Amino acid sequence: KLAEAYISDGCEVTVIEPDLAIANALAGSEIGGHANLEVINGDHHDRELLREVELPHHDIAVAALDDDHASIAVALMAQSLGVPRTGLILEDADLVSVVKGMGITFAVNKKRVCVDMILTKIHDVLSGSYGVLETIPGLVGIGLTIPSGDDRIGSSLEEIKMPSYCKVAFIQRLDPDGARVTLAANADRVMQGGDRLLCFLPPERVDDLKRKFVE
Repeated sequence: KLAEAYISDGCEVTVIEPDLAIANALAGSEIGGHANLEVINGDHHDRELLREVELPHHDIAVAALDDDHASIAVALMAQSLGVPRTGLILEDADLVSVVKGMGITFAVNKKRVCVDMILTKIHDVLSGSYGVLETIPGLVGIGLTIPSGDDRIGSSLEEIKMPSYCKVAFIQRLDPDGARVTLAANADRVMQGGDRLLCFLPPERVDDLKRKFVE
């Protein structure tokens, strides 16, 4: 549906789908034969594949995987490759607000979009879009960079002892080409200069974490 919407606006769309059966089904569908649609069966984490499809030259990259955390990682990778706008379609409504501090252009909750569309249809005799206001979750996402020469370089993520109220979700690291690679925040991951830690924490703790991080 998303690809169809972009194509109807005259856009060229590339879909990378790791499941061969789903990729074949899309390619064989009515929209699959459109000249502006390219369907590729491949790994969306494969940086070489992303370069082959010239992802850095795309205007926008949207991740809509079954695993929200995998979607976030893909969006961050697209961002690091130079895509100017990145988007997420998420299953977990709480993550929508959390990812706003990560530089991702937009994020929507799949169920919320459906509800908003239904309510808009019901009220189509009136102007505007109608929806139930979401409860703001008690988490925000921020990025903290380890500078060159920092004492934490060479220590594992576990050894640097981040506060208990903070969860490090991903680590962004520069590769040899100067692009940022998004890595899982494993406890044994050794820190390097320039690493950017993407953290989730309560909003009232942000200033405290920043203060502790630079001490």
